[in-house]
Amino acid sequence: NQDSNALWYHMRNTFQADLWNWLGDNIYADGTSMEYKRTQYNAAKEDQYYSNEGPIGEPKIAVTGTWDDHDFGANNQGDDYTCAMPSQNEFVSFFDIPASDPRHFAQGDNQRKGVYSSYTFLKSNNSGVGGIGIHLINLDARTHRSPTFPFNGSCQLGESTMLGEEQWTWLEAQLQVDSEIKVIGSGTQILPPTDQQSRNVNEYCAYDGSDGSFEQSIADVGEGPVWRGTSYESWGEIPQDRTKLLQICQKSINDGYTKKIIFISGDQHWGEIMAKKMPSSDLYGSSQMLYEVTASGIDQNWIEDIENSNRVRVRSSSDNAGSGDLYDNECNFPFIYQGVKHDQCTNVAHTQEWCSTQTDGSDNHISDRWGNCDDEANELVARDKIAYSGENICTDNYMHVCSAKANYGGISVDWDKHEVRLSIYTPHENTAEAAAIVIDF
Repeated sequence: NQDSNALWYHMRNTFQADLWNWLGDNIYADGTSMEYKRTQYNAAKEDQYYSNEGPIGEPKIAVTGTWDDHDFGANNQGDDYTCAMPSQNEFVSFFDIPASDPRHFAQGDNQRKGVYSSYTFLKSNNSGVGGIGIHLINLDARTHRSPTFPFNGSCQLGESTMLGEEQWTWLEAQLQVDSEIKVIGSGTQILPPTDQQSRNVNEYCAYDGSDGSFEQSIADVGEGPVWRGTSYESWGEIPQDRTKLLQICQKSINDGYTKKIIFISGDQHWGEIMAKKMPSSDLYGSSQMLYEVTASGIDQNWIEDIENSNRVRVRSSSDNAGSGDLYDNECNFPFIYQGVKHDQCTNVAHTQEWCSTQTDGSDNHISDRWGNCDDEANELVARDKIAYSGENICTDNYMHVCSAKANYGGISVDWDKHEVRLSIYTPHENTAEAAAIVIDF
């Protein structure tokens, strides 16, 4: 649905990307017709804006990626899809993957099932080049994924898997490759908690009863029933594997294989920035912060409030009117209270710091829409490390960019300053960078 070159021009000339990573849904081609998939892939590659100023234009920018349901098979499908290998062959052709790659059909009987892959990139700084800077790992969360709901197939309960045994073994080895930063791509989101607000846990195929591995895995990452997550597809639908992924990433950092791990995801038709503080563990080591950028929707969007307790907030408050102890609401800055404009939490007329969680069109505080502010030390990201435009947002959250015409995610690294910037870009809008955080490493 593109009608201008704005996104690709920004990616190429302003952001100056070295690599473009597709995260699904790269095309919409539901079904078992490979001819239809091929037609859709060709249409995407031949789009006038993508082919001229996108990464495949001149000079070329490296392109790689993974897939999600609508380019893999059909809506919400996993290992129940009967044409996984023919679909993989179309993926291989679209990405011009060389015949020597284990994913390529030229491998014959030795072709690996699944489009997962990894690449390493040397770091460069004022002193020259030295060591692996970024290790990009793209997961395949479709080919081997167990049914998540009964309508997808026979439930596997506690044996449910996102990746399958072979891919898990491969990933664990990848997490022991030395690199400054690891970037892990997934078609579906990783950090949103398991949704227990709009769904009963009995609806999930991975649910294995009270006090089973489903509930224990949620507790192991410090979450529970009151934590809010997306009702759309995510790793939270199989919390056993979500917890496994988060914990082995935590261990990779603590074992010294990398300094920071950043997840990137597509699928959702919105952009958001998340962070998850992993609790300390005897097995996986000290507490570590993991990050995620979701960016998807090239000239598509999804204008809807989506709850997510692990979304980064400029400043966090408790539930409405100070009730509750889970600080996962966003303070709405600026807000005007009794004629005074506030850009930070205040203790005016209260016994502790508070903020407005909803304002009118003139920034006036709406009565009874407030919450007590959390201690700044508990914020997922410090406020001075956050940038935001406040445009095109949903859920009253500055890190949830939903109504822009298009968005894409950007990761930029300053090796001399030891900083990585995670951004959501909206090139068609008044402010091109809609949201960003800076991470020190």
